[in-house]
Amino acid sequence: MRPKSDSTKVLQGTARRDRLRRGAPSPPASGRCPKGLPPGAKIHWRKLAPLLRRAGRLGALDVGALADLALCLYRRDQIEQALGREGLSIKGYRDSTVKHPLLAPLKMYRDAIARYESQFGLTPLAREALGAPAADAEEAGDYLDRMSQREEYADLQPPEEYKL
Repeated sequence: MRPKSDSTKVLQGTARRDRLRRGAPSPPASGRCPKGLPPGAKIHWRKLAPLLRRAGRLGALDVGALADLALCLYRRDQIEQALGREGLSIKGYRDSTVKHPLLAPLKMYRDAIARYESQFGLTPLAREALGAPAADAEEAGDYLDRMSQREEYADLQPPEEYKL
């Protein structure tokens, strides 16, 4: 089991002065979205940053990780839109059907999103590990759930060869 951070101990109410690390605390993050994020990633940033800040899970040192999470969410959305247009399989060499090459980066982005969700306490298990379920973190988790179940993806059906 990994050691808990000082901020986690404070959130759980188990912090003791003699067991806290002597490192400098992370200053609170500013509300500004980092420059260079694509417009679609900024949408995710503007939704998640206030929720994480209110839950006490966003410090100045976490801004880069949140920017990466927002970028991963945006890129995942782009890939899922392309797969919605083109399908999960495409014509390959000599007209054989092969899986779409975007499926590999989609898995990579989904794995990265899952890691960031865990680190920011955006999953039920991560919130339980913190010991203090925060309504804002639950709201952020609900936001991520809604993003993965948007109506524009509801009509996606697997190709005939994948149906049982």
